[in-house]
Amino acid sequence: MKRSQKLTIMVLILLLVAAINTFVVIIFVKNIEYDINLINFSGIIRASIQRSIKTELNNNPDNFLIESIDSIMKKYSEHPKASLLIKFGEVFHELELDWEKAKELIYDFRRSREPEVRDALFKISEILWSRTNNIVLEAQIISEKKVTEFKAIYIFMIISLIGIFIIILYIRKYVANELEILAMKDSLTQIYNRSCLDDFLMKELERLRRYKRPFCAIMFDIDNFKSINDTYGHDKGDILLKQISKIVRQNIRISDVFFRLGGDEFMVIFPESNSEQAFTAAEKIRSMVEKTDFFESEKITISIGLAQAKEEDTASSLYKRTDIALYFAKRLGKNRTEISD
Repeated sequence: MKRSQKLTIMVLILLLVAAINTFVVIIFVKNIEYDINLINFSGIIRASIQRSIKTELNNNPDNFLIESIDSIMKKYSEHPKASLLIKFGEVFHELELDWEKAKELIYDFRRSREPEVRDALFKISEILWSRTNNIVLEAQIISEKKVTEFKAIYIFMIISLIGIFIIILYIRKYVANELEILAMKDSLTQIYNRSCLDDFLMKELERLRRYKRPFCAIMFDIDNFKSINDTYGHDKGDILLKQISKIVRQNIRISDVFFRLGGDEFMVIFPESNSEQAFTAAEKIRSMVEKTDFFESEKITISIGLAQAKEEDTASSLYKRTDIALYFAKRLGKNRTEISD
């Protein structure tokens, strides 16, 4: 799987986890909000019923209060979540029935003021208090249970956030690596550019001095490239540069490193190679270019300069020696490889 595909999957996972966490938090907040309203609402019913009966017993009837209780209880009973949050059929329905009995007693007491009706009203008042109290307690229990459940969800959310943080770090590292690679690569040929050549040469020279590991460098360019550009245009010239780069990549080792120096000039570093081995590799590249059919049946050749690194070399001196060897390859007729002293 390509790194870009892994990155896409990680981004999708990150978005999915973030969406799940957001959804869970929203649902939890809404449920807690409803539970709070439920508790408050149950308390209002309890207080309102007791107040209503008390006013009747004190000969101070209040029809508005009775209507308010009816309205609140109806609104509550019709709420779609009410039956899910409490034992609605067992508790609230019984409360509704007892409230209807209480209203009948209230209206009877208003007409008769008989002691038996007063006693019955006292009795129903106690029953209603118990019913409403059970509703309040049930709502509190459910709310506390949800808070307990959320603690487990909270652990999942923490783990998810840690996962999101790790994914973000990976994405940052991936993007940084990609930007670094882009800075090192030539945009046309997708091989290393001139900016990272000196660092690479210095590392190889250090290996040569410390471990006596030989390496060679070749520099080549396309023979008569200017006339090709003038004849066919720069677009064709760019296509040619990409085709030759592809040929070179296919004919060097994985350990060899390929650079575009600029224009039609290129360099290849051959680690663990002496001049004889590098010459064989260079001639293979030159021959493959010569044998390849490019556009308009144009014969394309390259000239190559080769130098084996010495312990006293610097990146600049090695570069200069390969450049001089390339110069002699041009002077001696092109389409050839020349070795520096």
